[in-house]
Amino acid sequence: MATISATPVQQANNNSFSGTTATIAISPTTTGNTVIIGVSSQAVAVLSIAGAGVTTFTSRKTVTNAVNGRAEIWSGVVTAGASTSIVVTFVGSADGTVWMDERAGINTTTPVDSSSSGFDATGSAVLVDPGSITPTAGIDCLIVAVGSCQSSTRNPAGDPTGFTPYTNGGWGGRFMAAYQKVASASGSYDPTWTCNYDRMAAVVVAFKAATGGGGQVPPISRGIFL
Repeated sequence: MATISATPVQQANNNSFSGTTATIAISPTTTGNTVIIGVSSQAVAVLSIAGAGVTTFTSRKTVTNAVNGRAEIWSGVVTAGASTSIVVTFVGSADGTVWMDERAGINTTTPVDSSSSGFDATGSAVLVDPGSITPTAGIDCLIVAVGSCQSSTRNPAGDPTGFTPYTNGGWGGRFMAAYQKVASASGSYDPTWTCNYDRMAAVVVAFKAATGGGGQVPPISRGIFL
């Protein structure tokens, strides 16, 4: 019986970028690992991502509320380690937050099991909701959710049940929160959380493990970057 090996190697972020690029300083990466990138911006799309020893970063899920919020998740496989930076380039000038998470044990050929997104552009919603997913891999997946809202702070009391916040921050009148969970049972997951204001945009992606079989889930550490 296989054991999921999607344990965190490192996490880092840039909570105060403004402009057409955002740089994240990181420790040297390891060949074969997967680097996951989360982005929250003021409705400005990512053009490309480079660095971390990854040849090609691929967009896994994006959404914009068409007003002033956008959330994206990208990932790529490290092909040459030792890189110590990541540069996220946008299609125009943006304010927001970007983060990275290096993981061992993610499937390197077809990493995405399932994904969903949600948004609100009317200024009425305070619930950040990327939608529900039902991973076909059962417990053999890592679920990552990223959300943006017009807010100045996170409400810990409103965190999604069973998910661990591992990076959050805000800049330019937007706030990003990100959550993670290695699935402990088959079924549906809907990682919603509350925001103290409105106009949310959120995405969720389930990443498959390199091996399957449904073993015991290893613990995931929590790291919050302010």
